[in-house]
Amino acid sequence: MGTLLHLFYPVASLKSIAVFPPTSYHDPTKAPIIPNPQNTIEVVRSTNSNSIFVVPAFLEEWATSAEAIDVLSSLQYVVCAVLFTFYCCHPGLTCSLSGFHRRASRHKNGGRAGGS
Repeated sequence: MGTLLHLFYPVASLKSIAVFPPTSYHDPTKAPIIPNPQNTIEVVRSTNSNSIFVVPAFLEEWATSAEAIDVLSSLQYVVCAVLFTFYCCHPGLTCSLSGFHRRASRHKNGGRAGGS
């Protein structure tokens, strides 16, 4: 799935993607960057991404961080997959994964649950 999303989709749709920079280009002994919730959310912020496709563990980690929720709520889409079932959080849709939507709504509404 990663190859499809990160390699073929951008080519087929003529869309650009953000990835971690190669670390071994100048130093072949240097280890590659291993994605984690902290460095991934930083790359999303620094590249002005408009959507993200992540593993559920990252969303669970971000659901407890007000700063990460601010970044994620600025995106058009937040997508993750669990055993070939896709969950998508979109401003007009409800996301049930780990209560992320409820936490994001509560954060944006000054601590009150729900929208509007």
